[in-house]
Formats: sequence, C-alpha cells, structure tokens
Amino acid sequence: MIEAVANLFSRRKPRQKAVLALARIISRHEMAGLGYEQGIADDRRARDERHVALGVWLFPCEAADLAEDVDLSFGVPAVTHDIRSEGFGVMTPVKLKCDYFVIAVPCEDTDDWQFFRCRVCHNTRTPGSWFQLGIHVERSIELECSQRLAFREHIERVEASTSIPI
Repeated sequence: MIEAVANLFSRRKPRQKAVLALARIISRHEMAGLGYEQGIADDRRARDERHVALGVWLFPCEAADLAEDVDLSFGVPAVTHDIRSEGFGVMTPVKLKCDYFVIAVPCEDTDDWQFFRCRVCHNTRTPGSWFQLGIHVERSIELECSQRLAFREHIERVEASTSIPI
C-alpha cells in the first residue's frame, strides 16, 4: 500500500524503469556477441528480438500483487528463448496456467538477480512437448531482504533435489 501511495506522488514510472532494465540486459548480450574483427551485419539493429538463452525463475502471482505480496518459496525454472524491449519469450517443460508471473533474471556481472512483474500474452505448445510463454514486462520490482532470502533458499532447495550424479 505504501508503495502505491509513494508512486502516486513521486511521478516514478515503473514501466519505464522496467523497459530500461530490459534494454541494459539486451545491450549487455549485444556487446558480448559483437564480432569486432568481422564488422557488424547490416540488419543487426533492425531486429527487435535477441535470441538469448538465460536460466530464469518464474514465480506465479496475482494481478494485484505488489512486491511484498509475492511468494518466492515456489517457483519454476525456465529458459529464455528471446528478449525484446517489451518482454521475454520463455521456454518451460510444463504448461503453466497463471496469467501473471514475477520473473527473476540473473545479472551476469554479479551474483545478483533482477525481478520483473509480467503478464502472460501467450502460452504456446512447441515441438518436443515444451511450451513457450510470451510475457510482457509491466514493471521491475525491488524485493525486501526476507524475500531475497526466501528466493535464494528456494533455488538452493531445488538445486539440491535435482542434481544428477554422473
């Protein structure tokens, strides 16, 4: 509630903040993929989407959930298929039925994560029994310390239960 009132008076634009954060992610992957010796292809900047594979986490939420209401003790691992200025294409091995998610995206430079509240635009079955979610980013969110701790504990719990000895 306090966040909603603060946003009303501060003129912050949460959607614009999320779009800028997505632009930084896209730019970071663009710079890593540039071939400095070969030059840049003519159509390199013409495409809006960037095919980037990142391991992300999806946490279901309700339409009215604010950052403090998100339950980070249950999340589904997923992989990005593409990143656009408006959102992500995410591949999941199971069909997810929620209309809203919080997506956790790793920062490559640090061991930190960025969190975005997203709306599902489509949930399409793909070959190989995978599903592609087109998710539209509505805003970036900042988590409290207790939520970050719950998120990290959830990741560690899933990693411990899914490790396969080879």
